[in-house]
Amino acid sequence: QIKSLIDNNEITEDLLISRGLKSKEEMNSIMERPVGFHDMQFDFGDVPDLQEDRTDVFVFGVAGSGKSSFMAGLMYYTEKNKGLIGQVNNPKGFTYMYDLINAVEVSKLPPATDRRYVQYMECDFRDNIGHQHPLTFMEMSGELFSSCFGKSKNELDPKLNRFLFNSPNNKIIFLTIDYKSHLNGTS
Repeated sequence: QIKSLIDNNEITEDLLISRGLKSKEEMNSIMERPVGFHDMQFDFGDVPDLQEDRTDVFVFGVAGSGKSSFMAGLMYYTEKNKGLIGQVNNPKGFTYMYDLINAVEVSKLPPATDRRYVQYMECDFRDNIGHQHPLTFMEMSGELFSSCFGKSKNELDPKLNRFLFNSPNNKIIFLTIDYKSHLNGTS
């Protein structure tokens, strides 16, 4: 009912929020807004080089396996517990990180990523005793990940090869697995 009143310009969201009748979060759920994602990076050539003395975290998986949802939950939880310190060295990654957090805040799934999609996010995680852990997250589309199957190390994109095999940083690799993909032949 509220949505139809707003759609027909009978009342405004700002009025409901300013009078304390609805919170911004309630309005976001009522209005079913799409989650906006900005400035995505699209190939390894556009991705900044990895900074040394960080831990590189790669999030891989086939299309639709939940990579962005995993990242959204991780970033949201860390932000809400005052443990996320975003780095602005890569503005596109910084924006994407907060787009993921905002998706969770409005109870929306992140949209499917473009087939050519690669993202790089630098951030520090602060633990519960105040120590900072510098991390660089690298997320790539499931289609790009699938295109790497069966390739030797030297057949990979040169930048991906360098990130995985020639960086002195420690590596963490998360593989998101769509358990049901074997049922529909996409594994």
